[in-house]
Amino acid sequence: MTDVLAALATMAVVIAAGWVLRVRGVLGDDSARVLATVCFSVAGPCLLFSTVARADLGRLASGGAVVTWATTLALAAVLAAICRWGLRLPPGRAAITTLAGSYVNAGNLGIPLAVYLFGDALVVVPTMLVQLLLLAPLAFVALDRAGGPQGPSGPGVGRRRSPLRTAVTNPITVGTLLGLAVAAVPWTPPDVLLAPVELLGSAAPRSRS
Repeated sequence: MTDVLAALATMAVVIAAGWVLRVRGVLGDDSARVLATVCFSVAGPCLLFSTVARADLGRLASGGAVVTWATTLALAAVLAAICRWGLRLPPGRAAITTLAGSYVNAGNLGIPLAVYLFGDALVVVPTMLVQLLLLAPLAFVALDRAGGPQGPSGPGVGRRRSPLRTAVTNPITVGTLLGLAVAAVPWTPPDVLLAPVELLGSAAPRSRS
């Protein structure tokens, strides 16, 4: 209980410090977007890669992970059925409503909470994988068929990417999948190779250990 309270207090101090910096205008008006982009595109993927690359893959196929996958997919399926055939919502609205009820912020919120509460970012990986590789692509397909947002267009903009490609090229997904690939081979990267990645990942929440 003490560790949980200490973790929550730590996050509260960090949030308060960010609020003070924002109110005082120390980092500028665009700082929130820039910091969020850096964490999402660089620090978070590096943290997940260095964590998963050294992990025991058995933990990702544990009973807890299976329960996470099963409950997440079952909840999404029930919500989709209710929205589409119970409430008779249009496909696009049904997809958004389903995501609102079953998709959690396992990245921006899940990673720091997992690190500070459990000391390990690995605990959010099963949730992130099922969301990014299954729920997100299915939602993109439903929105695409419903005539949702078509994405950027104009000179220099190529053909729209497929839903699966969009999900797989997500920086968080890339870092996680690369870490899984390294963990699956019978070779442990030396510290000298992981040190630069861990240095970049230090901008994201780190383990207390």
